[in-house]
Amino acid sequence: MFLDKDLVGQQQDVELFNNIGHLDDTEGRLTVWLAINQTPRLHWEFEAARGEYNFDSLSFEPPPKKLNSWDGSDPRLVVEKPTFTFRGGRRRQSRGYAEQVVYGDIKSNAHYFDFYLPNTDFLREATGSNLGAITKALKCESFKVEIGSDWSVEFSTTQEALDWLKPEVQNRGSMITLKIRLFQTKQASTKIQDLLNISLSNSSKIISDLCLMLSYINGGYIKPIYVIAKKFVDIETDRIGIEDVASLAEAPLIVPQEELGQGCIRYFGMKDLLNFVQCFPTFQRMLQNSNWREKWIVLLEWYFQAIPRAFGRRRNVLLPVVANALGTLLENLARIILVEEGTLSKNKFGKLSAMDRINELLNRLGVSGDNSVVNDFVKIRNNSTHAKSTPISLTEIQQWEVVQKGVQWVDEVVLWRLGYGGQYRERNLQSIQGIQPRYDLSQRDSSW
Repeated sequence: MFLDKDLVGQQQDVELFNNIGHLDDTEGRLTVWLAINQTPRLHWEFEAARGEYNFDSLSFEPPPKKLNSWDGSDPRLVVEKPTFTFRGGRRRQSRGYAEQVVYGDIKSNAHYFDFYLPNTDFLREATGSNLGAITKALKCESFKVEIGSDWSVEFSTTQEALDWLKPEVQNRGSMITLKIRLFQTKQASTKIQDLLNISLSNSSKIISDLCLMLSYINGGYIKPIYVIAKKFVDIETDRIGIEDVASLAEAPLIVPQEELGQGCIRYFGMKDLLNFVQCFPTFQRMLQNSNWREKWIVLLEWYFQAIPRAFGRRRNVLLPVVANALGTLLENLARIILVEEGTLSKNKFGKLSAMDRINELLNRLGVSGDNSVVNDFVKIRNNSTHAKSTPISLTEIQQWEVVQKGVQWVDEVVLWRLGYGGQYRERNLQSIQGIQPRYDLSQRDSSW
């Protein structure tokens, strides 16, 4: 299951294992493969080799207690949480799905890790769909950024992957479009024994948190489906080799290409993307706060409802659905920023109207001049939520422009909280340009 080739651009199934294995106490041939399109999924098939095959026990429950490579194999392959979808036939087969496949010891330390992710549309936006132009402009073949004092990440993709991501092409399903390499920030010593190392298990937790942050700018959930851990070893006195340590394949719930929303990264905003990734330590500290940790996924769900893309499956979403999701999202952000992390009491916050809460939130950021738009937005949101409607002297197009402004407020709250100082997408129906921050970073809490 140590895959040697680069998987960026891969859409076809990838075979992970095809050898002798065990299903509970039965020996036979075990085949495991990773399906990428239409949605990532881990499949397994087991064909009994010898011995009695009990056709009286071909139920789907309970699931297998053990499904792994043969006992003497090194490294060992283990199929985690397998379930049955078929049992029987002349070939004495069992087939099913799995949550995770582990090869080797994921708790052993390694020096760097390659993670492969599907449907990373934020990278298409940041590169302007032109990898050659952006690498020439930045004078680099890939994109590296520090995410802390000890570790850095490198983003790698291909023009083929970026072309597949273009919304106007209207591709569906999934393709691996990004490799993230987690590696050590430059060390004082070049001796192998002095280099930092962590386990694949711990590195996966780091990248999982990073993906929670990147999902926000991607307009939909992303997560790795395959990772391989490697370490440096001394071969001779003056030579260093590389050994595979462990690998892991997963089938997480991600958003297919056609359902992704419009993120906040501007077109040709590669430097902005790297600046955003540098905010990761702040995001990690946010996740240590129970208010953000418990709410982040829910906030993302509301946000994704509010950012349908012009060429996506949700392009015909109704205005009331978007306005309602945005209103709920803004009020939750206001509670976190003003009450949980601010000085406003719950009692006083509860007495504020929806319009006052949004205005107080924007004032906290240092954003001013949007009061009349806030008033229009609250009317639109209330009409979307309640049975009784208030007349609004705006056309439907004008109401959509107001709602787009609401999306921009959400972007500004999140980016301000992260301490992001780069440009971001101006939210309106006409422009794809970026704007400088309207918020004041000096008003952030120093402890953040």
